[in-house]
Amino acid sequence: MTIITQAIETKYIKASNVRGARIKATALAGSLTVGYDWELDAAGNHAAAAQALIARLEWTGTFAQGGNAAGNGYVFVDVQSLTEDRDVWQAEAMENLARPSLTPEEGAQAFAYWEASLPTDNQTEGDEA
Repeated sequence: MTIITQAIETKYIKASNVRGARIKATALAGSLTVGYDWELDAAGNHAAAAQALIARLEWTGTFAQGGNAAGNGYVFVDVQSLTEDRDVWQAEAMENLARPSLTPEEGAQAFAYWEASLPTDNQTEGDEA
């Protein structure tokens, strides 16, 4: 089973002589730009831009928000799908382990597959390796 999850990255675009401040949300599937809402804080504006892109792309799920590596925006990842996929992997691995016809090599392979799907000490649930 392959996880195909796209992250959404947002960034602040400062005001120009022509346009006001705005937030751009970008994913591999597309992007959009929304005007900055001065009644929201920075995190709220980035979340609103990500939600607008999620709605446009008709995505569903539970998205986690975190700062990007550059420190100039946020990243949003669908953690619900990642968790559901991991649960499916674990169920398949446990089913394979319970099969009476499973050889020791197949059992070890199924266990390794299941173990690889778990977050490492340096990951939180939803992080990709």
